[in-house]
Amino acid sequence: MRLKFILFFVFISILSCKTIKERKACYKLTSENQSLGIKSFDELKEYTGTYWVKLLDAVWILDGEVGTEDEIKHRISEKRFDILKVELIEGDSIQFVCKRVPLYVLISTNNCLNRN
Repeated sequence: MRLKFILFFVFISILSCKTIKERKACYKLTSENQSLGIKSFDELKEYTGTYWVKLLDAVWILDGEVGTEDEIKHRISEKRFDILKVELIEGDSIQFVCKRVPLYVLISTNNCLNRN
C-alpha cells in the first residue's frame, strides 16, 4: 500500500513538472511575440510572400500539429487565437513520411494560453 502511494506521488509530481514547463514555454512564446494581425487564410498567404504553387505542396504545422490546408483555413477562420509567428522552411532535402516536401509552414499562435 505504501509503495502504491509513493508511485502515485511520483506520477503526480512528473505530471506537474510537465505542465509547469508547458506553461512556461507558452508564456515565453506569447511575451516575446506580438500578434501579426492575420485574420484570414488569404492574409496568411500574402504574409508569407510565397508563390501559391509552392503552398499547395506544403506541410502545414499549426502549434505543433500537422494539418491539411483546409484544416488550417478552418482553424484560422474560427478566430479563436492570434497568429504570433509564421516560419517557412524550404529545401529539396526535406522529407515528410517518405515523401520529399518543398516547404514547411510553421504557425505559432497564442492558443496555448487557452489550454492552460
